[in-house]
Amino acid sequence: MKTIYLVIILSFIAVTTMFSMCGKDRYPPDYQYYFKQSVDISPYQLNYHKGDTIWMHVHIPGKMLYDTLSKKTIYYDSASITANINVQLVYKNPYIVNGARLANFVYTPNISASENVNQNFTSSSIQFGCSQTTDYDLRVGVIFTETGVFTLSLNGSVMKCMNNPYIFYPLIYNFNVADSHVDYYKQLPFADISQQKDFNIIKSINDKSAVCVNVQ
Repeated sequence: MKTIYLVIILSFIAVTTMFSMCGKDRYPPDYQYYFKQSVDISPYQLNYHKGDTIWMHVHIPGKMLYDTLSKKTIYYDSASITANINVQLVYKNPYIVNGARLANFVYTPNISASENVNQNFTSSSIQFGCSQTTDYDLRVGVIFTETGVFTLSLNGSVMKCMNNPYIFYPLIYNFNVADSHVDYYKQLPFADISQQKDFNIIKSINDKSAVCVNVQ
C-alpha cells in the first residue's frame, strides 16, 4: 500500500514539474523589453466629418526601438510588430450601440491585417516588420463611416519573426499630439444618455495612448 501511495506522489510531482517547465518555455517570467513608440496622426483636429480619413504613421528608423526598462534605444532586427487600432464609440445622442461598422481602413502594400466589428468597437489587428529591410514603417488610414464621439487607440507587441508566438514583448504606442482632447471628453453630457465617464478612457487619453475626436 505504501508503494502505491509513493508511486502516486511521485507521478503527481513529475506531472507538476513537466507543466511548470512547459510554462517556463512558453511564457517569460519577466519581460526583457518593454517597448514604446510614438505615432504621428494627420490631419489632426477635434472635429471631422463622416467620410473623412485620418492617417496613422508609425516610423521606426534603423529598426531602433526604445526600451522603457533600460531607458535605451536598442537595435531589434527581424521583428514582427503588431499594431491593434481600435475605434470606439464613446458618445452619441441617442446612444445606439448596434454593432455598426464605425470605420474602414486603408493599408499600404505588404501589410497583413484582420478586422473586427463588435458592439461599439471597430478594430484592425495589423502585423508588419518582417519583410522590411531598413526601417520598420506602417501607414494606415481610418475612414469614419458613422457620426459620434470616438476614441482612437493603439496597442501592440513585438516578437521575432518565425519564433515561438508565446515569446513576445509589449509595445506601448503614444500619439505625437499636443492635445489629446481629454477635456472635451470630460465635458460630454453623459447623463443625457444614461452613461458615465469611463476613467480608464480618461487615463488612456491623458497618457496619449488614445485620442478623442468628434465626427459630425
